[in-house]
Amino acid sequence: MGSALCPRRCAIGVGIRGGLAICGRREETRGRRMKILRKLAPALIFVWLLSEAWLAGAGPNYPLKRSANGRYLVDQTNAPVLLMGDSPQALMVNLSEEEAEAFFADRSAHGFNTLWINLLCATYTGGRSDASTFDGILPFTATIPSTSSYDLSRTNEAYFAHVDRVINLAAQYGSAADGRTRLEIRLSHTDLGRFVGCSRETVNKQMRAWEEAGIVAREGGRITVCKPLVLRRIAGQE
Repeated sequence: MGSALCPRRCAIGVGIRGGLAICGRREETRGRRMKILRKLAPALIFVWLLSEAWLAGAGPNYPLKRSANGRYLVDQTNAPVLLMGDSPQALMVNLSEEEAEAFFADRSAHGFNTLWINLLCATYTGGRSDASTFDGILPFTATIPSTSSYDLSRTNEAYFAHVDRVINLAAQYGSAADGRTRLEIRLSHTDLGRFVGCSRETVNKQMRAWEEAGIVAREGGRITVCKPLVLRRIAGQE
């Protein structure tokens, strides 16, 4: 009877119910998103804390320096440092960058903190007579006239760019600086999704948002936590 006598009131009622339904769905979506955030943030914090613990106990506070009495090496806290080294002298010319990273990971896992690697490698250190890499990149582009010796002023950028990349790969293992911590435990977005109970796509979307906000970064296949305090707040721990 009311509907027949007052169709406008009925339409308003339907509109209100429709609006409430839309608002309800929005709140439900927002609730699901907050639930994911409160799971994903603690997951990253957990791995971050593991990495912090690993860094605190795994080795010295670099760079090293000479002790006060000049007899041994100490770190930045003046704690004596024992060098545990390996000598892959020809690594720069005999391994690909992927193979070099695998080697660094293996040495790090076995407690080595020092590697002796030659910048230039000829036959006397396991390289080739022309000091080229395994794929034919020469360190210099010219020789001194009337000799077979390289002109050291004529560097080959491709060779030394390769050197830079290899050094940067080595630096990824156990490095921390400027309050940022690289997670030493490799985690894909699929792994994180399984950990917190959501899809890889959802993790991708949230991680991109955090990258844009400068909370995390992806470097060399690893996640770097740039603002751990922000993650703690998201997780409700602060």
